[in-house]
Amino acid sequence: MRKGILALVPVLILVSAPAWEKLLAATAKPTPILSEPLAKLNIKDAAIETARGKPKGKLTIAQHFALDPGWLDPLEHSYVLTQQHYDYLVHDAMIKPMPQGEFTYSLAEHAEMTADFTKAAFRLRSGLKFHDGHPLTTQDVKWTYENYKGVNFKLFHDKLQRIEMMDDRTIIFHFKEPFVEFLDLYNGGLSGIGWIVAGHYYKKVGRDGFKANPMGAGPYKFVSQEAGVQMVFEAWEEYWRRSPGVKTIVVKGITDLTTRMAGLQTGELDLAYGMTGKLLPRLMADRNLRWDPNFTGP
Repeated sequence: MRKGILALVPVLILVSAPAWEKLLAATAKPTPILSEPLAKLNIKDAAIETARGKPKGKLTIAQHFALDPGWLDPLEHSYVLTQQHYDYLVHDAMIKPMPQGEFTYSLAEHAEMTADFTKAAFRLRSGLKFHDGHPLTTQDVKWTYENYKGVNFKLFHDKLQRIEMMDDRTIIFHFKEPFVEFLDLYNGGLSGIGWIVAGHYYKKVGRDGFKANPMGAGPYKFVSQEAGVQMVFEAWEEYWRRSPGVKTIVVKGITDLTTRMAGLQTGELDLAYGMTGKLLPRLMADRNLRWDPNFTGP
């Protein structure tokens, strides 16, 4: 039986030329950007879903503090881990932590760094765009780096010698001296500088306008907010990696633990953070609810 199966394989390959071409494209080695000896990088490939489903339903989330509009602006990224929730919703990064690895390609499809750590290069995916349809290019990558004012901004600016845009998809960062920790810090998990901001839109609406009505290239478009209380996001079906599963995400800032608990039990909330303290045993005993320790404990 096994011999019969193996015999069929060459026939399938011969009659399925388009599929074979796609396989070759997927396994082909990327064209090098830098000519110098390169450091070995361990960046995982993105998991791209070709089948485009239709987003459905609504997910209502309660966070245990007031919501800060500043979290919607990667240019002023803080150390607060909560900000990453909004990074992943509205924006997209060159590389970022994903289930398949701490360093995973996202907007960038290829990256290189010289063995002496004085140059870093990226190649963007083709056809990227922001929520308004404007193309996302290396000009936006350069603009984000130069205008970043968040955590570690001084280090990024002091180390930089110049930025070279080879074309709309290829960019090289030249550093004054070895910048060994560059990829660790540029990764979307540790700062905001790798989350690419639409320069044309930011310059048009300004700092405060961007926080009030942010626009990015992530899987969800910002819809509205009631400062400190609620934010609403809608699925962007043109996201390059996959169509979001949920159509609408509503994030509420609910500081009172009892109110969050009641929301979970009535079904008004689908997910709530910060479920600790005296009510935790009651939550864990409710068979209709599931408790995930996440960053908290009893």
